[in-house]
Amino acid sequence: MRLRIRARLRKLRINRVLKDSGCSSWYEYHMVNDPAINIYGTTVTSFYAGYAVVMKIPFHLVVLQPSYDQGLFSDGTVEFRKWCKHNCEGKYRVHWHRTRSDGEFDYFDVLNGGDAVFIAFENETDAARFALTWL
Repeated sequence: MRLRIRARLRKLRINRVLKDSGCSSWYEYHMVNDPAINIYGTTVTSFYAGYAVVMKIPFHLVVLQPSYDQGLFSDGTVEFRKWCKHNCEGKYRVHWHRTRSDGEFDYFDVLNGGDAVFIAFENETDAARFALTWL
């Protein structure tokens, strides 16, 4: 009896954390509260500070993907996300950023930048398999 009460209290406490954060799922909660992301970073590499490999995806690969997924608008990264979900062993992130490049770094620039897709991998072998499959 006591174990059931403790389990129920633990579940209520965990659900309260999710509700207080304003997130609708634990997946969203972990994406928003990722300690490997530096939200104050000015460059792409400083933004993904906790990830081992950051790749900039060529725009022609993003455009070749279907624009619609099950009748809904797709941002062009659906196939990348599906592949990563099924094949990656570590954490990964797929994001659109508006950046400006000076040759060495990609800086975040909302006004003058161009759109680019970046994929960050925690595991280097995941990044190598992604590169062999997609690039």
